[in-house]
Amino acid sequence: MSTVTDNGDIWIGCAAICPDGHLTTGKGNRFVLANINELQGKIEELTTRAKALEDALAKSHNLVSPQPHPLLSDDLLQITRTVKEESPEPNLSTDSTTAKLVDVVDRSSTLFCFRYAGEQSTFYGRSSTSWHFLLNETGASQQKEVPKGIIKRPLPNDLPWLANSFPFSTPVDGSTRQKLVGFLPTVAVARRHCQNYYRYGAWQYTPISEVEFKTTIFEPYYEPDEGTLFEDPLVSHNLAILFLVIALGALLDLEGQAHSQEAKWYYQLGKAALALEPVLDSSSLSTIQALILLAYYMLLDDIHDLRWSIMGLTSKLTQTAGLHIDGTHWNLPPEETYRRRCLFWEVYSYDILQSLTYGRPPHMALSFVDTKKPFETTRDANGDVEMTCDAWKHKFFSECLGVIWNKAFGAHPLSYDMLKHLDQQMRAYYVPPSLRVPGFGGAKLNQDIHPPSPELTMQRHFLVALKEISTSTISSCSLTFVYPFVIASFYMHRGFFIRAMNEKPENPVEHHPYGESVQTIYDSACICVGLMRSLFRQQPLIMQRFPYFFDHIFSCSYVLGSIASKPKVPMALSALTNLELAYDFFEAMADNSPRKSKFLVSTAFIYSFASQELTVWLG
Repeated sequence: MSTVTDNGDIWIGCAAICPDGHLTTGKGNRFVLANINELQGKIEELTTRAKALEDALAKSHNLVSPQPHPLLSDDLLQITRTVKEESPEPNLSTDSTTAKLVDVVDRSSTLFCFRYAGEQSTFYGRSSTSWHFLLNETGASQQKEVPKGIIKRPLPNDLPWLANSFPFSTPVDGSTRQKLVGFLPTVAVARRHCQNYYRYGAWQYTPISEVEFKTTIFEPYYEPDEGTLFEDPLVSHNLAILFLVIALGALLDLEGQAHSQEAKWYYQLGKAALALEPVLDSSSLSTIQALILLAYYMLLDDIHDLRWSIMGLTSKLTQTAGLHIDGTHWNLPPEETYRRRCLFWEVYSYDILQSLTYGRPPHMALSFVDTKKPFETTRDANGDVEMTCDAWKHKFFSECLGVIWNKAFGAHPLSYDMLKHLDQQMRAYYVPPSLRVPGFGGAKLNQDIHPPSPELTMQRHFLVALKEISTSTISSCSLTFVYPFVIASFYMHRGFFIRAMNEKPENPVEHHPYGESVQTIYDSACICVGLMRSLFRQQPLIMQRFPYFFDHIFSCSYVLGSIASKPKVPMALSALTNLELAYDFFEAMADNSPRKSKFLVSTAFIYSFASQELTVWLG
């Protein structure tokens, strides 16, 4: 069933959870349930019925005429064959219990949000953060990169067209390139912003190393050799790298305002520099590096759907450049092979994590990849395997998260036993001692002899959170380079959590087959909130510049509110306490954050409702 809103948008499948046209925190918990098995069964049933009727018609018609019946022409017969061939493979298990379980798993785990408005439609899959669902509910436009009037220094008349023509621009003359160079900041400002990026932003994604950036990008523009700067047209994309690193540095300037006008200014100049030369037919590494930086800026400055498209383009150009095939096959110099390896695995890691965030299919398949990892592992004095954060990230995304993502979030049903097995695999994945968060996951509180750097603190918390949230998606939520684990776990289990809470609201942990998912999601949500409190205590200013941390806390707030509003659930009171802590996080967000007001209003409503339910039950 579809609903047409006042502004012309069509919301499909929402009647059960938003009968008055508004998506509320009731049955379904903001998510639309899609049952692939039911649809598949109906296709099979109708196809079988049509085939039986065709056979009967053919037999009866042969008795009266040697000519085929008009309804049995090849074109018409092809319809049922096409339906049969294109329908998903049925589950062939003969065990009735297993068959029933697979069906239920598919019902509960296929959660999505789909917004259709005229010719445009937007899809967020079941691992998408609740922030995206909130955007869909409010009908907020995600395509407006910069509100009108936000940039006090508008681009010259000929440059806005250049920036907006990306990526379909045509080559321009050298004078335009020189004009853009004239907008570079002073060397002192540029150096400060570049240092900001490599200190506060490159801990997560580094498409170009600091050494390479300094020698091939920064110095040629600020200390150029005369006559060499504009000879190569692809230097335009080197200029884009420079502008985008400066833009990211301005965005991460802890002494300045979040989402600053200066950062937006350099971001627009970076896009204009990318448009100096065609992007679609360029497979240079500098083009790919610039596009990754562009997508990273969009992530940190709340530019959503365009980022997904940019990442798709980046992935395709990465394959066009052959980065998915190891450079040793082409007898490339060792330095170039190493550079290509580093860039490929940064692109792959970004793509997998963005797919998880949007709930959409990744752009790359590992079955076509043989590029080796660029970083080696070592052993510490205790004999434990050690590696850098980048080395761990590349291994985890390719060996664990990418594989589990394809199995757990694909179109076909997944048995609950298999889902729990994937959850266990995720949680068992090795994290070296240097990347563990003190006080989480068994790590000692006093494990650090010296205070960790800001980069290491951010990396640790990111990894733990990602791991926990991913398994929750499979089942619940947790954080850091525990974060990848928390995020993965959270979204893995979220669909089963909803089913259990709806069907056995009094005590789903003990009385529902998916009670384990309820406990897992609850544990992950609490770990996520605790982990973010730990990060906020250590690096509050840096954390506020990475909005996705708050997105996952917002997703956890719905889980905690759902549990807290069921007074008979043993964890209800504790869930309410953690929900209050989540609200405190949103109050601490920057005032000009586009998320802050939405998060506060929604979380306050959830908390008020859950608190009232507990108060009534306690008497």
